Amino acid sequence: MESLRRAQQIFEDAGVSVELREGSRDPAVSIIETADKIDADTICIAGRKRSPAGNVLFGSVSQSVILNTDRPVLTCDPVET
Repeated sequence: MESLRRAQQIFEDAGVSVELREGSRDPAVSIIETADKIDADTICIAGRKRSPAGNVLFGSVSQSVILNTDRPVLTCDPVET
């Protein structure tokens, strides 16, 4: 949750409204269902820091979200503070 709170602070400092949600189900399913429920314009996912070889493939949650939603998905590097 610490990384989420850091991301929330960065967004709020930039004037973007943020609402955090928690769940205990499969993360990819939860992300997609929540995006559908709130009619999100875009899903943004930050992956873990990986080696150059590891960057070739997305993590399993990111890949599942990308492949199982009709919404645009923005992937980015994790925020370093």
